Amino acid sequence: MRELIKRAASLVLAAVLLLGSAPGLWAPEAEAAGTFSDVSDLTMAQNIEVLQLMGVVDGMSGSRFDPSGTLTRAQFCKMAVEAMGQGDRVNIYKNYTIFPDVKPGHWAAGYINLASRLSTDGSEGSGGESGVRPTRLISGYSDGTFGPERTVTYGQAITILMRMLGYGDSDVSVVWPDGYIDQAMAIGLSSGVKLSGSSPINRGQAVTLFVNLLNTELKGGGSKFYSKLGTPTEGVVLLDANAKNGAGQPVLRTNDGGEYIIAGKPGAGLLAGSQGAVVVDGEIARAFVPTSKGSSRSITIAKAETRTITDSAGVQYTVAQTAKIIRGSENLDYEKNFTTLRAGTMATIYISASGRVESLFIGSTTSDDAVIVAKDGSTDGFALLTDRTDYRIVKHSEEVTYRSLRKFDVATYSSSNNTIYISDNRITMYYKDAYPNTAAPSTITVTGIEGELEVMPCALDTLSQYRIGNPITLLLTENNKVAGVSDDPGARSNAYGFVDEEGKLELFNGLKVADAKDLDKYRGQVVMVSSSSKTTVNVSTVGGGNGGTLDVAKKRVGTADAAPDIRLYETVSGSKLRPIDWSDIQADVIKGESVVYTHKNYAGKVDILVLDDVTGEGYKYGRVFVYTDIQDEEGKNVTTTTVIRQSRNGAEVDLAEFTVNRGLSGGEWVGFSAKAANSQAFTSLFKLTPVRGVPAAAWRQNNEAVYVNNTLYTVSKSIDNCCYDREGRRWLRNLNEAIASGDSLTIFVDENNVVRGVEVWE
Repeated sequence: MRELIKRAASLVLAAVLLLGSAPGLWAPEAEAAGTFSDVSDLTMAQNIEVLQLMGVVDGMSGSRFDPSGTLTRAQFCKMAVEAMGQGDRVNIYKNYTIFPDVKPGHWAAGYINLASRLSTDGSEGSGGESGVRPTRLISGYSDGTFGPERTVTYGQAITILMRMLGYGDSDVSVVWPDGYIDQAMAIGLSSGVKLSGSSPINRGQAVTLFVNLLNTELKGGGSKFYSKLGTPTEGVVLLDANAKNGAGQPVLRTNDGGEYIIAGKPGAGLLAGSQGAVVVDGEIARAFVPTSKGSSRSITIAKAETRTITDSAGVQYTVAQTAKIIRGSENLDYEKNFTTLRAGTMATIYISASGRVESLFIGSTTSDDAVIVAKDGSTDGFALLTDRTDYRIVKHSEEVTYRSLRKFDVATYSSSNNTIYISDNRITMYYKDAYPNTAAPSTITVTGIEGELEVMPCALDTLSQYRIGNPITLLLTENNKVAGVSDDPGARSNAYGFVDEEGKLELFNGLKVADAKDLDKYRGQVVMVSSSSKTTVNVSTVGGGNGGTLDVAKKRVGTADAAPDIRLYETVSGSKLRPIDWSDIQADVIKGESVVYTHKNYAGKVDILVLDDVTGEGYKYGRVFVYTDIQDEEGKNVTTTTVIRQSRNGAEVDLAEFTVNRGLSGGEWVGFSAKAANSQAFTSLFKLTPVRGVPAAAWRQNNEAVYVNNTLYTVSKSIDNCCYDREGRRWLRNLNEAIASGDSLTIFVDENNVVRGVEVWE
């Protein structure tokens, strides 16, 4: 498997990056979706896309961008005019003859003539009422010619760009071009490009300079260059630069609900999720200028927590408190919605200069239709979803080829990242109801599934053939829209799910199950769901062979690789399951006897894996309390009750209670596992070892470890539930409160030197 975090370069090669429009060198009819084999730098690719959206750049014919190729003066002049948003005025000037070597028939005549009339203050013609002639944007040579086919030099390019910012000859040194070059360096215009004035600039360097221009302040300060193009709205997130409106026009969409016609050409998804400024002139987006500093990465989420995200490669990212989840038109607070990020979700994360995730972009499916794969390996019908040929195919959170397509798979297209998503989600239930009618329903309901399911237009023909009360196999998109219906035996249901601690069942495809009986007995179990009647939902636990030894580093069970969207669970001697992450597993190799169950997806990769006692977190840990009850005056009928407890935010919680003598004494700390249905039916019970006299100074790494008696102990993630004040006979809210007491502490550790309990004692 190629990890998505390592695919930034391949994303670039799958992008559409085009530059310019001149006969013989720049191809005006180049496709909006090409693959450029000579562009591998992600920053360069994103910069090109910024200018592509503006109409400033196009590309070479074929699949090359030629970033090291030089530019002519005519080509650079065209870029300057388009960057100023003046391209729609070119036709007015194409029939003039201002320079003898630029006749009306020249391809760039309109650009050159217009640029020669524009001044640094944005006006045309002479100096107006002031009588002072302003500096023109471009000028010719002393013999009156322009030299359109001559190579543009660094000094000439910098001069033009500085004049676009409002700087004239009177603002710089009299020595040309050094005065302009020195001033450009001082204001940041030439950042990333350093050449002598007479050196030619190449196409890649020109891209860098024009993107710098957009973010450089105009002469006098206060506003950046992009503000000259229209009305900027800053701080928005680009959702899609390759969408279409109802009229079929290419549009740019932002997270604040904006939808604007693209001035240039659609993007290739490289800027999707970027924060920046969108500059609008009426209904037209003149530019989208990324303003956030930092970096972006494409990842597959393995685990999302309150302040961290872990990807499928095991890399952990810290999440900013103000981070947002961008999903479709939704702009959600990460802290309140991180639980919606299921393992296997593909995302682009944007990391600030401080190293924190500021936003997380979930590519949304924007196509209004879907295609059902007719046979294995077939892409027939994909042209209905997109007129592009360079799309990626993603199935089970992994980029694949057409060879991974299977009959009855559902394909949908996301223009925001130029990706066709393949879903093999299927569920067989009984047809309950349809709205507004069964002939052309927009939504349907089926036995056992909460809520209504949206019906896509492509499903209407087959769905209309079924009646209420019929068994029905639904072919679902990744976001659980009904894309088709089948009664073919090959379209088998694959509805697996997990029953959580509260006895609620959610399928792995995100659907929630209703009306299932006796779910309590399946708490903490992976189950399969089916329906055998109009009112009955059948639930059964899964089971099967273990698949062999698990190599944690290689993420391989026996000879089978783990799927990117794998779901990991741990049990302890048959107790109920708990979800875990790769980083929770302590050993590098797990023997076959500890691999309880594996399930494989269509490609033979393990997508469900149940392990036995591999983290140490599968046990419950608590403090022992012993109570003796003497029932008569003669001391007979003595009953001893043992209770194991921990806390939740300082409130006492009973974990287990029993009257059988198990050799425990009050004040001891223990770990145990039990059968799901009976907390007294222990499958394992052991005592923790006390380590006394731990000072506050011994705690390390934000209290994630403690060093005492020349030994380093790691601290359990659930330690806040196991902190007790022995003298005060009360539970503490968390570890920080225990350490802050100022007293010497006693820690209770397991055989792996993990701290499972803490007492304030002395």
